Amino acid sequence: MNPISKIIKRVFRQVAPSFYESCRIHRYCKVTFGPFQQEIERRVYQDRPLSVLTGPFTGLKYFNKTVWGPIVPKWMGTYESELHVIVNDILERNYSLVIDVGAAEGYYAVGLARALPEAKVMAFDIDRFARARLRELTRLNGLSNVLIHSECDHATIDRLIDHRFRSLIICDIEGCELELLDPAQATSLGSVDVLVEVHSRRDKSLSQVLQVLTDRFTPTHTIQRIDIQKGDISKLKSIHGLEDPSIATEAINEHRSGEQAWLWMTVS
Repeated sequence: MNPISKIIKRVFRQVAPSFYESCRIHRYCKVTFGPFQQEIERRVYQDRPLSVLTGPFTGLKYFNKTVWGPIVPKWMGTYESELHVIVNDILERNYSLVIDVGAAEGYYAVGLARALPEAKVMAFDIDRFARARLRELTRLNGLSNVLIHSECDHATIDRLIDHRFRSLIICDIEGCELELLDPAQATSLGSVDVLVEVHSRRDKSLSQVLQVLTDRFTPTHTIQRIDIQKGDISKLKSIHGLEDPSIATEAINEHRSGEQAWLWMTVS
């Protein structure tokens, strides 16, 4: 293992929650978001199975479980709505491989696996609870093209990427994107499309992280920045049970924190 890969593994282990920390976070999410999830299930779905109601992943079967953050915007299909145009673009591309690093419970990994049944989806998450939810969401949708793993490093990327086929990396790893997305260390990154959520860090502002990634990928990629947008409750106006604007507003509330933006980087 090269020294940079060792650094990545060390960084990931530093940010990876321990078992007890994972329990604490999931308990917090259950207490904070659980009651509203139950209310929306009662109001909107009643006795019907849970599924995504709007957006690119409409019809994706879902569950009412504790995940990282609120799950209701994913049910509504408004989750990260600023990416809907990008996701629709992804669905039109002939990807053979999708690598989702920081997949959480699998909204994108399982959503894309369902929409792109010929593609293989490799889903990575360092949290054991997230991987358990990933397995559950995969089974719920009856999919066999999702493979679930823990850590992803430069060697993993270079091993998985086959330059004969079109590949996509989705990356949301809470500030570690600078360590992972380095074409100087994983040369295969120069030949794959990348959708990455970019975060500010203790040592760098959001604009600084964006600039570093832009400088790294400009020689090989066309780069589009997507900024976080405020949700629009008008997209839910036809959904029975959300007639109260205050309920609809909370249903699309993703409770985001910190500075974030997205980069959509496609091979030139």
